Amino acid sequence: MEDETPGLKEEEQPAPDKEAPKKTEDKDDEIDGEEEATTETPETTGKRPSPWKLVESYKAKYQAAQHEIAELRNKTPELPKELSDRISSIQKRNEELEQHIRFVAYEKSQEYVDKYQKPYEEAWARAISGLKGLKVQFTDPNSQEVTARDLTPQDIASLATMDPAAARLEIKNRFPEDAAEVRGYVDKIRDLASAQNSALEQQKTKGGDWQNQQVEQAKAVHETNNKLWLQFSKEAQEKHEFLRPAEGDDERNMKLEKATAFVQRALASKANDPKLTEEQRAQVIKEHVAVRNRAIAYSVLMHENKALKAQLAEREAALKAFEDSGPTDGNGKGKQGGPSGDVTIEGVAAMLSKFGH
Repeated sequence: MEDETPGLKEEEQPAPDKEAPKKTEDKDDEIDGEEEATTETPETTGKRPSPWKLVESYKAKYQAAQHEIAELRNKTPELPKELSDRISSIQKRNEELEQHIRFVAYEKSQEYVDKYQKPYEEAWARAISGLKGLKVQFTDPNSQEVTARDLTPQDIASLATMDPAAARLEIKNRFPEDAAEVRGYVDKIRDLASAQNSALEQQKTKGGDWQNQQVEQAKAVHETNNKLWLQFSKEAQEKHEFLRPAEGDDERNMKLEKATAFVQRALASKANDPKLTEEQRAQVIKEHVAVRNRAIAYSVLMHENKALKAQLAEREAALKAFEDSGPTDGNGKGKQGGPSGDVTIEGVAAMLSKFGH
């Protein structure tokens, strides 16, 4: 039989569906995708593919698709370099701030929250939930009459802040039947509160040491910067003549002094100072821009100055060559001028008389 399922005996073959439509040679009756499910197509064999082969085929495709989906989910998309650098910068800044908070306000740090605050709050939540409905007993010292009321969070807090020995006695009197349970919760809260206080005290000491260290480091950096400033300033003055006063040139020296004072004032001003008025802030920024522009112009002006000096030297050399090429008095010397420096008749006559001898 063509429709028998392969691998099953005849008596094990599924009973034909009486209501199933009769098979035809029309390709429209084929199951979608069966060409991919088997290499034996209706066109080559004239038979419909086995349903078991279709099941195996679709199962394999499903598993492959699930595997591909898992790979896509686990694959981290590659971020643009600019965004990646920005994220790295933010992470580094967050780490620096967290480090700062640890020493300045430890109770606000993430480490304190995770290590001390959350466990303490969770212990409180467990105590309130676990002791809910418990009665606090009180005995009248005169009548010895026992009364009871519901336990409140204030009762737990009061027991947790007591001296351990006094708390044990109080728990035994107030909760004779549940003393062990109550004591377990109270001891846990007390231990966690003690751990919090101990951590804050330790970090306070560390914070003081850290702040002192920061002050010393800042002082050392400041001293090093001042030393380098003086060193580089001295080197620049020795290298560049225009940074040194010129003897006998008062006007130039005054301009040098004013320029030095202006730059020092501009560099010392902070435009972000919140104490400045809008006019003062604008003036500071204006001076910063002026210093910037002067720094930019330095290389250009030095180039132009060098070129002008080269031109001047060239012209002076040409002028000297021209002067050296003038007429002589016959003795290899330049023509002699009169007392005023001009050529006179007497001078020319004296020169000509030498040729007559």
